Amino acid sequence: MDIVVNEQIFATHDNFRAVHHGRHSLSFRSTDVAGLTEAADTTSVRVDTSPPRFVSVGPGGILTNADVSVSWTAIDDVAGNLTYNASVDGAATVSLGTVDRWSLFLPDGKHEVRVEATDDAGNVAVDVIAFRVDTNPFSLSGPFQGIPTYLLIELLAGLAAYGYLRRRRRRRTMRASPHYR
Repeated sequence: MDIVVNEQIFATHDNFRAVHHGRHSLSFRSTDVAGLTEAADTTSVRVDTSPPRFVSVGPGGILTNADVSVSWTAIDDVAGNLTYNASVDGAATVSLGTVDRWSLFLPDGKHEVRVEATDDAGNVAVDVIAFRVDTNPFSLSGPFQGIPTYLLIELLAGLAAYGYLRRRRRRRTMRASPHYR
């Protein structure tokens, strides 16, 4: 059997090896023991030796809502279809098929979502999406950026000032009173 790759004689059946990464035109023909050679047949083949690449992942940073939608975009130069598996905080891996997003409900704290993209050839790429969930309304990084905390501090300071001024006024009133002495 003769093998022709990209219009160049490449090998015979006994020394055929894989060609480099990419799309290739593969022609082949065989010769029987009587020396008769069949017409060449041609097909297109893809050789994929590289994993997919993640081009975007998110979200990151501090999230102020426990309902989190994690998403990503991965590409592959040769394979058309990518499938995804994901896990959160080291838990069991979930198969997501071709879906490139995952909706989660997470408690406050730091989290990591590990995403694996696998191409048709079985090459795998991994990316980790790290973020922190903070839904505490009094937290400076929470949903209200600490405004309730600042208001509480101002309220307590106002009450303390009111109490101080009231005591001071009472002392003055008592000093001015004829019963004070």
